[in-house]
Amino acid sequence: MAQDQAKVAELLAQRVPSCHTRYRYLRPDGEVVWADLSLSTIRSRGGQIRYFLAQLAEVTDLEESRASLRQSEANYRLIAENALDVVVRTNAAGMIEWISPSVFTLAGWTPAELIGNPMLTVIHPDDQAQFSRPELAGSQGPAATRMEMRLRTSEGQYRWVSLFRRPLLDALGRVTGLVAGWRDVQAEVEARQALTASELSYRMLADNAQDGILILELATGRITAANPYICALLGFTKEELLDKQLWEIGAFADKQLALNAYAELQEKGYIRYEDLPLTTKAGLVKEVEFVSNVYRVGDEEVIQCNIRDISDRKAAEKRAEQYQQDTLQSLEEIVASLVMLNERRDPYTAGHESRVADLACAIGREMGLSDHELQGLRISGMVHDIGKFTIPAEILTKPTQLSAEEMALMRTHVRAGHEVLQAIHFPWPVADSVLHHHERLDGSGYPQQLVGDQISLLGRILAVADTVESMATNRPYRFAKGLDAALAVLEEGKATLYDPAVVEACLRLFREGGYSLPVQGIAGLPPVRSLGDAAAG
Repeated sequence: MAQDQAKVAELLAQRVPSCHTRYRYLRPDGEVVWADLSLSTIRSRGGQIRYFLAQLAEVTDLEESRASLRQSEANYRLIAENALDVVVRTNAAGMIEWISPSVFTLAGWTPAELIGNPMLTVIHPDDQAQFSRPELAGSQGPAATRMEMRLRTSEGQYRWVSLFRRPLLDALGRVTGLVAGWRDVQAEVEARQALTASELSYRMLADNAQDGILILELATGRITAANPYICALLGFTKEELLDKQLWEIGAFADKQLALNAYAELQEKGYIRYEDLPLTTKAGLVKEVEFVSNVYRVGDEEVIQCNIRDISDRKAAEKRAEQYQQDTLQSLEEIVASLVMLNERRDPYTAGHESRVADLACAIGREMGLSDHELQGLRISGMVHDIGKFTIPAEILTKPTQLSAEEMALMRTHVRAGHEVLQAIHFPWPVADSVLHHHERLDGSGYPQQLVGDQISLLGRILAVADTVESMATNRPYRFAKGLDAALAVLEEGKATLYDPAVVEACLRLFREGGYSLPVQGIAGLPPVRSLGDAAAG
């Protein structure tokens, strides 16, 4: 082509020993094709240029192939467009007659080190058979061939090259030699090998994973891959899953949930369901943990769904929960039995512990305690006076004021209750709560004279509930002082005797929340019908 003539003329004018270029030429039929041109100067003994040796190799197919590869394999194939290929010419015996200087850049050889040696000497032994195949050598015609093989460098290492070669023919069509081009593809081969290894590693992980894995197209939701575990979990073959949309396979009992999950994935790129029911092909329901995220593979975005069967775990959790419920029920039955025995010894205070427990729970709920803490508070309230079984019945039921000695004996019920309860393995600090329910913030309480936060929270709540209930109900030695008097005692002792937060919660219950102590008749005494009645009595 005219526009390439200047380039070729310039190469000739440089009179260098050898050079290489690629240009376009016009065939007789008018078609423009690409060719590789290698120029070498042939000089006389006096150093004068006698003539130029030009080697041409049509590379139109190679150029078109490069364009196609750049488009279809852009992720792992890199083409150095500006790099010069190595051009080599051999005779019919395979001996190198000429090689371009760029071989030094590729493999560290100088042309002089290779000229006169068989080309096979620089080809990896395992690749020599492929290179020497007769049909590839061109003995059956002027066929151009391409292959990848390993080239030995001057340091004894091997480097992957892409080899393009075409036989040279004389006028009679006989093969007189070979012209070849070597292109460095080490990076491309390593990338391809790494990708293959990565894909193999991922496939092995996916195939052996004990979680179900589904790969979906982000745009359509179509399943493109499924590992053996998910097939076994759902009872479908891989063929039954592939090319189906996630919501079409029938595993989701709620199709709308699947559609909503897919829409959320498209928007957020991640979803997680801790407990999702899936239906197997046989109709069995499996509880699974479902985690999906979006990531990019090449130019496409895909969804990976990780599905873990948690049916056994859920069943174990249900059994553990039932066992815990049964255990708690047994504990409560033991507590109820202890309370019943205790109250039969002291009929005047029958119902006292249950009312303290009810009020304590109401206070705790007002303060924002958890359900677990409230359950422990209720049990503590039910047994806070359990130690009174050590007190003689005549003292418990004495209709007059107790003496100092009798009061001292009465106070021992706190430690007695603690000793009994600490032997029972409650899931709450019941024993400590009972031990603390007569302590006061300023240290004036008993039995340990604890102060401030040394008293447990449940103990501080029980102290307030016990005070209110005791003053609002009748005792063997006095009538009830009334609710108003009880609340006044709380206000007076707030921050000195009683926890301010507990007192405020208790006051809100009665004055704003409409709370009233449970109505329960006590043998021989008027029933506590309501707060008003108690206050009036």
